[in-house]
Amino acid sequence: MAGKFFDRIKQILSAQKEADARAELDASNGATPREGIGKSVLAGIVGSLVFLFLLLVLHWAFPIALLIGAGLTVALQFMTRSVDRIGTTPVYKIQNGQEALRVFRETRKNLDEMRQLQYRITDGALFKKIDSLVRVGMDIFFYLTGHPDKILPSEHFLEYYLPTANRILKNYVEMQNAHISEDTFSAIRTKTFTAIEYLQTLFTNQRDGYHLDAIQDLEEESDLLEETIEMGGGRK
Repeated sequence: MAGKFFDRIKQILSAQKEADARAELDASNGATPREGIGKSVLAGIVGSLVFLFLLLVLHWAFPIALLIGAGLTVALQFMTRSVDRIGTTPVYKIQNGQEALRVFRETRKNLDEMRQLQYRITDGALFKKIDSLVRVGMDIFFYLTGHPDKILPSEHFLEYYLPTANRILKNYVEMQNAHISEDTFSAIRTKTFTAIEYLQTLFTNQRDGYHLDAIQDLEEESDLLEETIEMGGGRK
């Protein structure tokens, strides 16, 4: 009987561990954490079950059973405590980590909304422009996932230009679905197209700016290779 009881507790803890792992994976990729079963409540239930088992089944003394049950509850709360991460980096290891995490999650939220808005746009040419913009945005997001120390230095771009792009798409979709006059909508389309092209340049510069050192190193290595080939008699 004791074996079955502890097997059941192990199953409960295993299920919670899997749920925690999924939640941490979502959070590390910028998703807003979802509230599941309260970990404190779950730990309290397990601790209470152990207390009752020790007291009623094994007939242990009340103070000892209570002490073990309470101790187990505290231990489980500590063991199941989740750690906020950006990518694989714990937030507490990042300077101003909580602010970086907030900006990171807002970035993910804006990009998700932009992708959803893109698929509501019926104009083929504009759809392609926005697809290119969102792809560059995701390049930036994935870079920041692996380099969380770059998030706050990029805060102006992430907090201004990215939400601006999102608002432009929202406004366009709203006007598209409002069935306004053709002339008015044509003017809105032209302005939106121009704005997206401008944002494309900004997004591309932001993305490429993260890799300037690597690009420079590659160019220097290429130049050195050319010089080496010339010193060796040139290409054959």
